[in-house]
Amino acid sequence: RGFLQGASISGGDARSVLSGEYEFGLFVGAWDDRAISVTGAGHLRIRNALLLSFASTDPEGKQRQHEEILREFLLACGANVDPIAAVTEDVESEWDRIWPAAKALLPSSGARCLIDLTACPRYYSLGLIAGLISEGRAESIDVFYAEGIYGGIQEPPNAEDVPFSIGRWSSLPIPFLEGQFKPSRPKLYVVSAGFEGNKTLRLLERDDPERIALIFPIPGVVPLYDDEVERRNRPILERFGMNRTEVMTAAAGDAIKVWSILNRRSVERDAEDVYYLCCGTKAHSLGLAMRALTVNRPTVLYNVPERHNFVPVRPGGTFWLYRLRDLSALPLGHSL
Repeated sequence: RGFLQGASISGGDARSVLSGEYEFGLFVGAWDDRAISVTGAGHLRIRNALLLSFASTDPEGKQRQHEEILREFLLACGANVDPIAAVTEDVESEWDRIWPAAKALLPSSGARCLIDLTACPRYYSLGLIAGLISEGRAESIDVFYAEGIYGGIQEPPNAEDVPFSIGRWSSLPIPFLEGQFKPSRPKLYVVSAGFEGNKTLRLLERDDPERIALIFPIPGVVPLYDDEVERRNRPILERFGMNRTEVMTAAAGDAIKVWSILNRRSVERDAEDVYYLCCGTKAHSLGLAMRALTVNRPTVLYNVPERHNFVPVRPGGTFWLYRLRDLSALPLGHSL
């Protein structure tokens, strides 16, 4: 699409989708069991790695364990590991630490980068991807993502069981995805929906867009999740007078499919002030970000909770790699 090219690859283990050499990588030591899924990759060589960890830790101490596992893995990959510890919920202030640290580890242009999207807050992962592309620092970005099962292996979550975030959401534009603010125009919100339908509805009612478009993560990681997403987001359709046939769908883990659908549907109108709202999977959020980069108008919003909650998450058994290429950054004679 324009100067960007993307492809989705999926497999039953990390090794089947990820291997190779990179100048830079971003990784996160988090309590989510998927945080260490990347350690199952094939042969990796990484020159410089940024390793984030959070100020708030889980009661079981998983975050610290995962951080140490990742550190040992990255050292085995030959990486110079630069840790950024005690990352707080104040994403704007933390971005002022993360972005300069990432740039210091990168060559000025043409880098081959690896971003582990799985356990990284979208404000940082999508901001970093957009910044690398916008400033022409990356020739290619490979984004790794492990699908997750929430609150247990077999049973789907109930609304009471999986509060991913605590308190009301506020919304912030993601760095390098601020779009073109046009307050005099009617608002369109393109929403990737997930399990937190009630919070999504409250945010939409507060911002009061004239029009919305919805993307559901269907098929889900497990089939029972499809009904959960439908049920939890039905009040949004009712509130905005939408038919179910108007809702777009893409597999929960397929970022490039979301990007492709949005390119094909072109739901945005020139006379609108356009926002993309990331309430669903991280993969779908990446698809929204890629569309925003190529359209160069929408603002991509990150939902900032009062605080995150510790939710048990296990790998679902499907692993993705999204290969992003900046065609304008490729040297002459380079083959894709």
